[in-house]
Amino acid sequence: MPRGRGRTTWIKLYCYGRLHGSINYQLTQEEQSIWDKLLCMAGLCGLGGLIADNDKRPLPHDYIAHELHASVELLESTLRKCEEEGRIVSDAEGIHITNWREYQGEYDRQKTYREKDSPDTPPDGVSDTPSHTPSEPPTEPPSVAPFSKPVPPTVNSQQSTVNTSTRLPPSPLSPGKPQKRVLRVKDLKGDTEFLATLKAKFPNQDIDLAVVACDDHWGDRVKAPRKALINWLQKAKQYDTEREVKNGRTGKSRSIPGNRPAGAFADIEGEKD
Repeated sequence: MPRGRGRTTWIKLYCYGRLHGSINYQLTQEEQSIWDKLLCMAGLCGLGGLIADNDKRPLPHDYIAHELHASVELLESTLRKCEEEGRIVSDAEGIHITNWREYQGEYDRQKTYREKDSPDTPPDGVSDTPSHTPSEPPTEPPSVAPFSKPVPPTVNSQQSTVNTSTRLPPSPLSPGKPQKRVLRVKDLKGDTEFLATLKAKFPNQDIDLAVVACDDHWGDRVKAPRKALINWLQKAKQYDTEREVKNGRTGKSRSIPGNRPAGAFADIEGEKD
């Protein structure tokens, strides 16, 4: 007798149908649990949705109930309702789960399609195992040439040591390429146009000194150097205005805001003066 194709270690459980399907009002909570366990038992039998022994003979109900940790009465009431609704079919072989292949037999379903599409599928009743006589040894498939590595480009020693047909990646410093993105505030010293705009907008601030102080404060942690410098100058202007109002006088202030005590940049200012 044919044996099972192997145990199924897991089964599919369709979430929406399990929560909102007709099983919720056709079976009690206990019977729903028995139905789920019947699906698991059918998977363990490995007979394509048939609950039976390996010789495809029905299993006693008391044995199934023992395996499901349930009473025989609960099992039989579940089987009766499921059979009335067409979920199972009981016959001389055992208990068949209806539509098992459509819902659970993913591999078997794909296998059927593969065999149907294969041109070498033998007809029914014909063995697909080839038989060979001693005088006719089995033919071997034609040998396939092994994969060959690509031939490296030739080198012309008279012209150059590198084959000119091989394209090299362009250099990042080649002319016409966009310049490297500014990473620090001090890199803005070369942007004269931007610094001139800042000098016109903040006439009472020392832009060069602000660049040095802002770069010293942020270092390479800054993400937008231009915005950081503008914000630094705005805070410096606000700081100067508040100090002038507090002291009751006006004048050009060279103080730079930041997390530093007063006079932190005195040496820089002395050098600039």
